[in-house]
Amino acid sequence: MTRQAHKGSFLVLEGPDDSRFWGPRVPVGQCEIVVGGGKPAVVGAIHRLDRQSFQGAVGLVDDDCDRLQNRPPLSPNLVHTDVRDLEGVLLRSSAFLKVLAEYGDEAKIKRFEAGGETIRDALLKRALPLGRLRWLSYKLGTDLNFKRLNPARFMDESTWTFNEQALLDAVDWQNELPLQPQLQVA
Repeated sequence: MTRQAHKGSFLVLEGPDDSRFWGPRVPVGQCEIVVGGGKPAVVGAIHRLDRQSFQGAVGLVDDDCDRLQNRPPLSPNLVHTDVRDLEGVLLRSSAFLKVLAEYGDEAKIKRFEAGGETIRDALLKRALPLGRLRWLSYKLGTDLNFKRLNPARFMDESTWTFNEQALLDAVDWQNELPLQPQLQVA
């Protein structure tokens, strides 16, 4: 990134998915998107640019677990998402309702929400067990294989329920996590 190539600002993002999302939302010719190749690379790039007093570059990274860890911002030029990742940002935004309106079945949505729970709240409730497992894995410093624990594997589409016990049973506690859950026996 040099000023010889571009006189405007730079938005440094973690990966191609972020670039596809933010690309249409930044002014063409005024802001150039740079894909950093992961959060550590973006943080490192912004840190190096800060040391050189480079003006006009901002890094945008997923919060992941930073807020839960009480990690302070590393730079005023590094912006974290409000929630864990871009998908969480979208779920909390009005864009989610627009997607539901465009692609959802209005009658089914009304029937579901007549039970007292919004689609958004239901999704969050069903995602919570996986989020808790991610947090546990992070806190224990393990590399739990979340690709193998694809959430769709534990969803029953006909009843729209999430089988949390099946998720926990699918974890290889012996090999993936250093601690095996202990049951309290009275």
